[in-house]
Amino acid sequence: MRIISVEPKGSKQTFSLSMKGDQHNYILANGVVSKNSHSISYSFITYWTAYLKCHHPREYMAALCTNIMDDISSTAKYLAETSRMGLKIHLPDINKSLIGYTVEDDGIRIGLGALKGIGGVASDKLLEIRSQGEFKDLYDFVVRVNPSSNVLQSLAYSGALDQWGSRRGISSVANEILKVARRDSKTLDQISLFETSDVIDLKVPTVEFTKHELLQKEKEAFGIYASGHPITEYGDQSTGTTVSDALEKDLDSTSKILAVVSGVELKVTKQQKTMALLTLEDQTGILTATAFPKTYSDYSHAITEGGVVRVGLRKSYDDYREAPIYVVSFMEPVESRIPTASVDEVFGVFLPKGFNLRPSFMSRLKGLLLSSHGSTPVDLYVSRSTKIKTENQYLVCVTDKLKDNIKSLFEEYTGVIKIG
Repeated sequence: MRIISVEPKGSKQTFSLSMKGDQHNYILANGVVSKNSHSISYSFITYWTAYLKCHHPREYMAALCTNIMDDISSTAKYLAETSRMGLKIHLPDINKSLIGYTVEDDGIRIGLGALKGIGGVASDKLLEIRSQGEFKDLYDFVVRVNPSSNVLQSLAYSGALDQWGSRRGISSVANEILKVARRDSKTLDQISLFETSDVIDLKVPTVEFTKHELLQKEKEAFGIYASGHPITEYGDQSTGTTVSDALEKDLDSTSKILAVVSGVELKVTKQQKTMALLTLEDQTGILTATAFPKTYSDYSHAITEGGVVRVGLRKSYDDYREAPIYVVSFMEPVESRIPTASVDEVFGVFLPKGFNLRPSFMSRLKGLLLSSHGSTPVDLYVSRSTKIKTENQYLVCVTDKLKDNIKSLFEEYTGVIKIG
């Protein structure tokens, strides 16, 4: 049902009634359903929440964000409000965070439950283990918790492990640390981090992701940008209207926003024409906009996932879904401000026999690759026909120094090297 118009009919005295069973409304003579106690209750709730937000802002925002933790769009909106209030948003900390958001002296801290891929059971287990004593280091954490590779990567990307090294460094040696820790966990009472030769060499590389990469990794971990937003780099391109503003506007209103296209879903109509559902976001919120076939055809060149665009929107109403929809009227791309580099030929590294089975040496090799960051992708070969998959974090600047360092490492291992 959609209300088209409201016409005043005068006023009369009413009463708040209590009724048994599920029926708790009553109908006035003019057919209007009323319940005065509901109105009074909502006014109390409004006052209480306004008081808490004003006088206890950290506690209020932490509770609010915990309550809507599974709602990505609302979380983005309330974290933006938290920042607007002058409160700092702390990333998770493996030795401090609880499942929900918690209060810090200068703001709030994101809870472990906000991370994608880490369910309530895993979070409960982690907190139970931590109750027996804080995690001393990355090795201690992995041995005691035995996380999956995906969970360890997610924790690294979220910033929860920052006290033990750079996010890029930890994620690059995650698999090696897991292998060594799982091997050693059987004899944990007899060894320590400094008594195991392989672990001594599993040092976390210090090289870090770029600012933009850090934000992208946070989005992978949380589903939203947490410590910042790439749209802030385009402040001088602002239209003056945010996503949050567009969401609050009345039906049939229009907006022009600057946003990141964080998702594109193409659909084919019954007439075999293509349309698109676009996920648009800025630092204040997220909305889904619909580009119908004609609009999609006109502006498909501007639609690139991860790209920044200026978008014209009209807020309409979907009678079938009984919810507002945002219809794209135009789009124009904004020139990217993310630094890019040209990609050279692939740098092929042929590993000595058995080298990839030694976590300590593989860790040192990855450290060398990470310390020579550039634009050239790396292929690691264990034979002429077998290649080890590497992620984009292993993009290097190929120099004589890098080749010499790899050669020295391989000579230390076996005395034989072949670099392609």
